[in-house]
Amino acid sequence: MSEYLTTRRLAVKVHRCDTCARYIKSGSVYLRHATPARISERGTWEAHLECSQCATMFGRAGLLEEKA
Repeated sequence: MSEYLTTRRLAVKVHRCDTCARYIKSGSVYLRHATPARISERGTWEAHLECSQCATMFGRAGLLEEKA
């Protein structure tokens, strides 16, 4: 069983989307996916950033919406 944690973020600085390599501008909403690293690196997590365009294209647009 693998853990997977996705959080909605608001960019404070410029980032790069790990899916399409486009820039995520400051002030833009993006997703941060965190997954456990390899078994040999127990206790560490890897983070992958995804721009709103890629999130929408892959059916994760609902995660970009702010929860009340």
